Amino acid sequence: METSTHERGRFYIGPNGFPRFAGSASGVYLADTVRSDLTSTTSTDHPTPDPGIEDAFIHRNNDEPRSDETALYSIYLLRSKDLLDEEGLRLRLNRYFTIWHPLFPFLDGAYLLQCFNNSLQLAKLHHEPDSSQVRAPGDGTLDPEHQLAFDGLTPEQSLALTTIFLAIFTIGGLGIETSEDVSKIPAIHSSSQATMLGHLVVGACQNSRVDDLFGIQALLALELLFYVTRKYRPAMHLSGVLTKLAYEAGLHRCPERYASTFVQPADRDLRKRVFYSLYILDRLLSADFGIPIMLSDSDIDTCVPGGEEKHAIPDHGPGLPSPYFPSSGNEGARGTKRKFPAAVSEDTSTDSLDKDSRDSEQNVRVAAVRAAPTNPQIAQNHIRLLPAYSLSLMAQMIGQAMEQFNKSVSHRAINANEVLHLRSTLDAWWNDIGLDSDDDAENPGSSPDPRRKLSTLFTCLYHSQIINLNRPALSLPPSQVQHDHALQAAIGSVRVICSTLSSAFFKNKEELYWPGYVDMVFLGSLILVYGARRERARRNAAAWLLRDLRRALSILEHLAKRWPKSDKFGRVVKALIEREEPNLSEQSHTVSWELPMLPAQPDVQPSESTQGPNFNLADCFHFDFDTFVLEPESTWAYHVSMPPSPNL
Repeated sequence: METSTHERGRFYIGPNGFPRFAGSASGVYLADTVRSDLTSTTSTDHPTPDPGIEDAFIHRNNDEPRSDETALYSIYLLRSKDLLDEEGLRLRLNRYFTIWHPLFPFLDGAYLLQCFNNSLQLAKLHHEPDSSQVRAPGDGTLDPEHQLAFDGLTPEQSLALTTIFLAIFTIGGLGIETSEDVSKIPAIHSSSQATMLGHLVVGACQNSRVDDLFGIQALLALELLFYVTRKYRPAMHLSGVLTKLAYEAGLHRCPERYASTFVQPADRDLRKRVFYSLYILDRLLSADFGIPIMLSDSDIDTCVPGGEEKHAIPDHGPGLPSPYFPSSGNEGARGTKRKFPAAVSEDTSTDSLDKDSRDSEQNVRVAAVRAAPTNPQIAQNHIRLLPAYSLSLMAQMIGQAMEQFNKSVSHRAINANEVLHLRSTLDAWWNDIGLDSDDDAENPGSSPDPRRKLSTLFTCLYHSQIINLNRPALSLPPSQVQHDHALQAAIGSVRVICSTLSSAFFKNKEELYWPGYVDMVFLGSLILVYGARRERARRNAAAWLLRDLRRALSILEHLAKRWPKSDKFGRVVKALIEREEPNLSEQSHTVSWELPMLPAQPDVQPSESTQGPNFNLADCFHFDFDTFVLEPESTWAYHVSMPPSPNL
């Protein structure tokens, strides 16, 4: 009979005093097995059961903490003088937690608010003109101008906290129209500054001078800052570093399986929230760049915050740390040197992303969200986490579509049932949110679903994913029915996205903060143009094209006010309008409604080159990827990887 093995990883206490994860591939199971055998054969000649296996295993990949680098942090740390504008800082703090925290709840709000209030009081105390508590530098205390904002913390902890608050103040200040002197507000002003802070935080983590989870939170704040300001490349690079740190910290393993290591429910909840904030950003950035995802569902068993918890088992159940090691050696979370307040409990009921059971768990997910927990506090936290829960599931679906359609050709196998499963999962996600129902009106005594305030975002994400699922079929021969169906479905979703964003203009401009709106509208414009050219190839009028393109242009021009570097997308769409208008004017007699007028264009007949290629109905896609070659003269030109040799 064939024998199967069941190696498992476990947590251990790293040199910084906090849990880290060692997977079974590291040899930890072998070390545990040998140590167990030595323990069972202890004799008077060898009274010590462990000759140092545990210590050697821990330190083979971990250096002892050093303190010789702390001087590097000093110039980057917040000072008390930076926190004197309480009104401006509190405004930015509140805006961040109102807009972004519901979607990316990786921060401990209660702890940060406590730090913020304490630091404000300290700043006022240090800068009172008649303060007798601040002595001269010669008396052994710092000048108020150099007094650190976070008293009582190590330099590494202050560095992480400085990074978090700078990111919060910067993100919370985006879009504020005010006449105040913003130079008094501490913020991150460039990608280089953010990258330098990130390097220092990573160094503190590598040096084991800061809690791994706290360092990951600081780096996540920087990644979110990069993402919301549309600096995608730095965000992607930082995401790669964060992924490895998260794996080492064991965030991909559900903390409910290790309840004897992570004793406090609030700590377990925070770990899940941190992980899925990273998970969402990884999926979004991987899709934006078309690169492989770094957090694969097959490597993850952490349950999604806000969904069903599938690992709530007793401490003696399977999946807990090895029983061979005493609690002081590997389950020491209850004895760790945590110097921060416990995390705020937001939820202890989450949903698994187990890919092996995905066919049956969709109904479980929907039922889990609708089933209210019995504990009122847990129920309230459960409701609060619903936006992050839905966004996490959307990120999962984005990754599944990439795995289905965008893997290497040699490993790609598109199955019709799998594609149908992706669409049914997406529709179940949309029906669960229920933006088109009156659930709140029918249940006036229940807490309102916070996702309704994010209707613009979730509507656009839903239709954007419909486009993603249909876009691969556009590479099929245009005469095939799959191509035509995908094109019409994509055009319909593009129109919904544009109309939804247009409606948001008249409601609340804060709904237009999502950086992905720019890409949705721009790629949607390309689909509209392609669809119109297909219609004209069939001798049909595409009179709707200019109307939809003009609406897309107005949206892009509005979004460019928040992200100025995205104005190039608007210029492209404007050029498409100017290019397509002469083509449509020839068919204007078939149109029964008037198009909005644009500024008059010169009465010049477009040449064949300006009209672009004419697509025919031949059974082939119009772009031949197999024969495409980079030409040095083209805008796709490659460059020599190495720089030239230095001059003599």
